Amino acid sequence: MTIFKSTPSIPYMVNVNGSPQEIWHSRSVAVVGVIIAELDGEKYVLIGQRGAGSPDCRGDWNVPCGYLDWDETGPEAFLREIFEETGVDLRDIPKSKIDGVSEIPTSTIHMTRPFYVNTNPKEPSQNVSLSYGMSFYCYSLPKLTTENSEPNEVADVRWVKIKDLGLFKFAFNHDIRIKMFLNL
Repeated sequence: MTIFKSTPSIPYMVNVNGSPQEIWHSRSVAVVGVIIAELDGEKYVLIGQRGAGSPDCRGDWNVPCGYLDWDETGPEAFLREIFEETGVDLRDIPKSKIDGVSEIPTSTIHMTRPFYVNTNPKEPSQNVSLSYGMSFYCYSLPKLTTENSEPNEVADVRWVKIKDLGLFKFAFNHDIRIKMFLNL
């Protein structure tokens, strides 16, 4: 008989809309989004600063990320988290028209499956993380806003030149995720 070293997830019975439902306390799935925009030959990455409402790493920078919600696929969570934390709706990027004539040429899209999956239980929160990415060319960087994010979750959001990444302190090794995506 094979013995596994895992700790089993724990089931709980909860009341959902008047009916009992079993849920499981288990490892969470985080979705990480690396977005690269190229403007006039310069590459920019979309990053946010963790605000006072963040549970950890306040003041550090990260690429947009969050947890997979119920009834949601990884790619759907990727699109939602980018929109919530930055105001950028990636569904519009490949369809955007330049001067009403041509579509923006998209160089790399990793929205249907992750470019990196981390299941390492040695991570502090033991999250499973799915890293998705997208890169595109543009004639102006998409406008940013934090108005859709959780209260005080995101203190600031910016397009930053790749060459300037070393100026920022990143949470969760997101600077490494950015480099991984750039090397694809």
